[in-house]
Amino acid sequence: MIKRLSALILACFMLASAAFSASAASDDYKIRVNRATNVVTVYEKGADGEYYPSRAFICSTGKPGDETPAGEFALTGYKAKWIRMVDGSYGQYCTQIKGNYLFHSACYTAADASTLITEEYGDLGKSVSLGCVRLQVADAKWIYDNCDWGTAVSVVDEETDPIAPEKYIDAIPEGYPAGWDPTDPHKNNPWRALEAFSDVRPGSRYHKAVQYCFERGFLNGVGGGKFSPEGTVCGAMVAQALYNAAGRPDVQAEGTKWYSKAVRWLETAYPDMKLSPEENVVRSELALFKINNEGSDAVVTRGELAELIMELHNG
Repeated sequence: MIKRLSALILACFMLASAAFSASAASDDYKIRVNRATNVVTVYEKGADGEYYPSRAFICSTGKPGDETPAGEFALTGYKAKWIRMVDGSYGQYCTQIKGNYLFHSACYTAADASTLITEEYGDLGKSVSLGCVRLQVADAKWIYDNCDWGTAVSVVDEETDPIAPEKYIDAIPEGYPAGWDPTDPHKNNPWRALEAFSDVRPGSRYHKAVQYCFERGFLNGVGGGKFSPEGTVCGAMVAQALYNAAGRPDVQAEGTKWYSKAVRWLETAYPDMKLSPEENVVRSELALFKINNEGSDAVVTRGELAELIMELHNG
């Protein structure tokens, strides 16, 4: 993040209460920073002494004119929970690569986890920093916690990476907690309360609809903390979701299956809609509700069903 004044950055390290120097060099990991793709790859030492790619982080390296220096380096051992940069911003979970160049989070306006500069999180994956390697908080913390002094760091320009990195969401959308990194493990992070399912991230397309339906008991997950938003739905699932959203009115059903009441209710409430309980539902079968492309034979997904139920329930 910082281009000049090595003495200043080292003074910031000394003043930070969390700054320290590790007692022994580490060769457990090697780190590769790819400036061309803005990806950090961590290689872990195997039992055979060879290094294998084990994880990858999306990052932002230096912009043109402030490039992250290429070459071979080793972590110095200086770390700090927070560091104030020369431009007045703050980085979280900072680990020194060399001189003024650090691994750290996207920047904040204060040494406070609720003051994230939201646009900088959105810029992860682009070359926009002043030379440091910016990361999601969870990724910066992983390096801070696991990589000691002496850890080798290579900064390269390559076309590809051995592992694809994961960014929690592309950008923090309007209506979601601004000022917080979604990956920050801080106990007060409001993003933590928004994640009912690990595969439906807050801010993603289906999140609001899935959260809405789940909180009201209209739709449940598939187990293991997942919702499977791209999974298919059968007629019985559609009937049950609509029945739940209608308040589960009392009906007389002949069958004893879990969906019997729902299917019987659907036949009365929507007599023109003919769904097979055991077959996948396609969009044309829900044309009554004008779901997406009317007349399409594309299979309806669980995420789309959540959107439909939320829309219907809101009238």
